Amino acid sequence: MSKYVLALVKKDKSEMDLRASMTEQMNVFLQKATRPFIDHLFKALESKEYLEGPPTHPMVPDLTGGEEVPKVKEEPG
Repeated sequence: MSKYVLALVKKDKSEMDLRASMTEQMNVFLQKATRPFIDHLFKALESKEYLEGPPTHPMVPDLTGGEEVPKVKEEPG
């Protein structure tokens, strides 16, 4: 997936066209998480935060649409 994203980013398009194209292409894989992913990607590219090393806590998009998700009860081991 990372090679696919890199290939999409390397296209010679304006940022607006690139975002639109990536939204269309990535929606197949990410669905509701497409917009947050692309926003985070462009923010990282603009700020070059990816040069600082891995984040201390990765971005986990909220795929629930704001709905409360029941917690899975762990069974005693």
